[in-house]
Amino acid sequence: MVRVHCCIRRDTMNSDRRISRRTLVASGSLAGAGAVLLAYPELSLGAQQQERPTQRQTPGQTPGQTPGQRLGQRQAQGQPMTPVEDLTAQHGAVGRLLLVYEETALQLQAGKQVSAKPIQEAAGIIRTTVVALHAPLEEQYVYPRLEQNGRHADVVKALREQHAAARQINTQLLSMVKNGSFENPKQAAQAMHAFRRMLTAHVAREHSEIFPAFQKAMSPDQYRELSQTFQEKERAALGAEGFDGVIRRVASIEANYGFQDLGRFTAEARQAPVAAAGAQARVAAQP
Repeated sequence: MVRVHCCIRRDTMNSDRRISRRTLVASGSLAGAGAVLLAYPELSLGAQQQERPTQRQTPGQTPGQTPGQRLGQRQAQGQPMTPVEDLTAQHGAVGRLLLVYEETALQLQAGKQVSAKPIQEAAGIIRTTVVALHAPLEEQYVYPRLEQNGRHADVVKALREQHAAARQINTQLLSMVKNGSFENPKQAAQAMHAFRRMLTAHVAREHSEIFPAFQKAMSPDQYRELSQTFQEKERAALGAEGFDGVIRRVASIEANYGFQDLGRFTAEARQAPVAAAGAQARVAAQP
């Protein structure tokens, strides 16, 4: 008969049963250990939890917090946003401007008279926020870190090329404006559509693949130090108003299209079957 020496503490109040794993191992009996684990399955779960590798946390992160809660906590404590949060916020501003580009392109394609002023203002924001700040941050700090590790080389190469293309298209859009309107509406609409499509793919790839890999490649100290660097670069590029000033300018442009009402997009989505049928009819009618 195999004997297993173990220490069991019984608590009559809560029926908590605990066994010394050290004593269990010392017994040297696999059969006995198996029998005890069958009787007390919580031991197996506890062992798994203890042996599970600890997930790397962002400096200042509390386990179980959502990203929004972590950001709010750091802001309340006067701590800077992390590099990925900085870049993601900038992407959000660009995404809002891309909706303006898309709406303008649709109006131009429908033959409507469209003022080019909102697009000029949007292109100006992209020039100061993306061309002068966001792209250099990624090209100087994010992409090299992955290139040094030999990871995501093909994706990083494509992302660098898209930065160059974005700078070129943004400049071209500004050159298409004459006396407050687009000199060639069809060409301008095509440029805005291509711009939106490319940057949508660009941002999605960075959020889902590049940013997570970049964060994993950094130690907590490196990541914390880079947060300060990003904040300094942002202040130098955006001035005293900072990113809050950018968002106010974006909101002002959105007001020209009624985009300040976020609920309008919900209403459009609920009418999607009707809208999709109309879009298919428009495509079929095109030469």
